[in-house]
This record gives sequence, C-alpha cells and structure tokens, in this order.
Amino acid sequence: MANKNAAVVAERKMQKEARDKRENEKREAEEKASQKRAEIMEKKAQREAERAKQMKLLQQEAKDRQKKYENLEAPFKKAMGGAVNSTNQQQPKAKSTEKNERPLPKYRNDYADDLDDDYVDQQKTDNKSNKEKPKLPDKQPTIRPDKVRNREEEQKNLREMMAKKRAELRAQKLAEKKDWQVLEEAMLGQNNGNQNSNNQPNPQDVPTSKEVEPNLSIKKQDILVKDQSNSVCVENVNSSSEEQVEVCGVMKRPTRLEDLIHISDSDNEDEDDDILSLVAIVKNILDDPPTSDEDSSEKSDDNDDNSEPSSVIFTFSGKELHLPMVKDNDSLQYRIEALRQFIEKNLGFDKFLEIYRLISVEIDEMNEGEGETKVKEILNDNELSFYPLIQQLVFCEESI
Repeated sequence: MANKNAAVVAERKMQKEARDKRENEKREAEEKASQKRAEIMEKKAQREAERAKQMKLLQQEAKDRQKKYENLEAPFKKAMGGAVNSTNQQQPKAKSTEKNERPLPKYRNDYADDLDDDYVDQQKTDNKSNKEKPKLPDKQPTIRPDKVRNREEEQKNLREMMAKKRAELRAQKLAEKKDWQVLEEAMLGQNNGNQNSNNQPNPQDVPTSKEVEPNLSIKKQDILVKDQSNSVCVENVNSSSEEQVEVCGVMKRPTRLEDLIHISDSDNEDEDDDILSLVAIVKNILDDPPTSDEDSSEKSDDNDDNSEPSSVIFTFSGKELHLPMVKDNDSLQYRIEALRQFIEKNLGFDKFLEIYRLISVEIDEMNEGEGETKVKEILNDNELSFYPLIQQLVFCEESI
C-alpha cells in the first residue's frame, strides 16, 4: 500500500513538473513574441519619425526655393508696375455652401493654395466646354496624275501581253492539229494497205465482241494521245452498231498512266483530257489482257518452291540429329525453326543468343585463338557439342 501511494505521489509530482515546464515555455514564448513586437513597433516609429523629418526638410527647401525665385523676379515685376506680394490682391472666395450648412472656415495658407488650384481647373473646364470644335472639311486622298497615268499604262500593257500570249497559244495549237492530221492520214493509208494484203486474221487473236466494244460515250471522233517516247493515234468512229479503236504507228506501247494523259494548254479542256485518259487506259487493258495461264503457272511455281521437301541433315555429336517434330516432307524453313527450338530448350536462350551473335557477327573480327577462348567462356565442356550445331543453323539461314 505504501509503495502504491509513493508511486501515485511520484506520478503527480512528475505531472506537476511537466505542467510547470509547459507553462514556463509558453511564458517564455509570449515574452519573446512581445519583445519582438515591441522592437518592430519601435523600428516603425523611428521610420515614421525619420520620414516626417525628411518631409519637413523637403517642404522647407521648397519654400526657400520659392522665396528665392520671387526675390529674383522682383525687379522685373516692379518695372512692369506690379508688386511681388500685393496686399490689395483679393483672395478667391470660398465656394458657396448649400443652405442650412455651416460656412467654410477662414482661409489658411494651405487651404487657399488648394482652392486656387481647384478654381483654376474649374475655369479651364468651363472654357473648354463653352468652346465648340471647328468642323474640318472632309479630305479626300489626293492621287498624283503621273501615278494614275502609269497605272493605266501598266494595265494596258498587261492586257496586250495577255492577248498576245493567247494568240500565240492558239496558233501553236492549230499548227499541232494540222501536223497530227497529216500524220494520221499517212499512217491510216499505210495501215489500210497492210490490212488489204493480209488474209483473214487468226481466230485466236480476234478478241470477243465484249472486249472490242467498250461502252464509252465520246463526243470527239478523232482523239490524239501524245507520249514523250512514242506517238499513238486513236480513231473512234461513233456508230449504232460498233466502235472501232485502231492504233497507228506504235513504236512502243506506253505502260505508265502519266504517258497516257495529254496535258492541255487551255483550262477549258479538263473534261476532254479525262475522257482521253479513260480511253487510253481501257485500250491498254484490251490490248494486253492478263492471262489466267500465266498467273496459275506463277502461283504453282511459288507453291512448289515453298512446299518442296528439304534434304538437309543436321549432325550432333558426330551422329545424325532426328528431331521429333520434323518429318521427311517438311521444308527447310520448318526444319530450321525446329532446330532453333531444340537448341534453346537444351542450351538456354541467353547462351544460344550469345553464340549465335558470335558466329554471325563477331567472329569476323577475331582470330582463331580469340574465337575459341570466347566460346569456352560462354559454354562449359558439356555444352561445347552444341557449337557446331549452331554453326549449321547459321549456315542454313544464310543459304535461304
């Protein structure tokens, strides 16, 4: 019981000491704050006193300068019949107050100065409001006559130049049309003679009616298609039964779309150019139709190359390596992939990748001793048998 009471007394004593300690700390903090606040207020009062003192000095200096200025101007004012400080000069009256209000106090120097400024400002505003602003006449921009004449001459010269260019293009176009008409007549006569000398054409070379008679609505009868490397003359005769398309003097058939399009010099012939391009494309397709035999033969050749069984044999530790997932009719690509999986499974992906990179890239920059040392650093004695197998894999990949 005595021990318990002693413990309670000790605990209370500790709590009291802790409370006293907190109070002391709080009191010290308040004292520090009040002391700091007093210092701040003292500094503020000092700054204000210094500012007031400096302001008083500045005002005194301003008054001294004003007095000096007035004393300097005194002789001139006396000569003109005035006085520096005339006592008869009336002070401006204070502004009238409204009814039932106390009158303004008597004039003081400072108040009079402020009142003078306000009075002068009010008079200035009244004078400005009374004056009417004169209306200025509407000014139009003046243009020098020489500039007008120069602009008119430039416009006239520009129109003449444009008319001259149009005439040159028109004459060039007519000359080209005449040349092509002469060439067309000569080539048509030559082809007619060749057709009369030949017998009946081979039935295999004669296309069907569906291929020869494309449904094209063309207004022009003679269509000229120009190419840089050769010249093609297409004659289209509108009739109710058939439309004939003939090629005259073809040295080399154009195969590109750019070679089949005629670019006109006039902007009004865009629709005709589209029709010409369409006719040339359809004609090229009709002249060289794709054959199904060639496509089928190419596809069969590709399939034969890909499906041809490989006769490659991989050797491992001096014996033929039989992979469980490879059959006799499998291709070389499939055998290579199966061999890669076999090596990664037994050797590990990291070691396989290092040896693969060494054989395919780094071995060219090393001599025989450095290459052997590098291989022994990567592989242990039991794994050295996989090195020739990886060489076979790299060789087969490069041979594909």
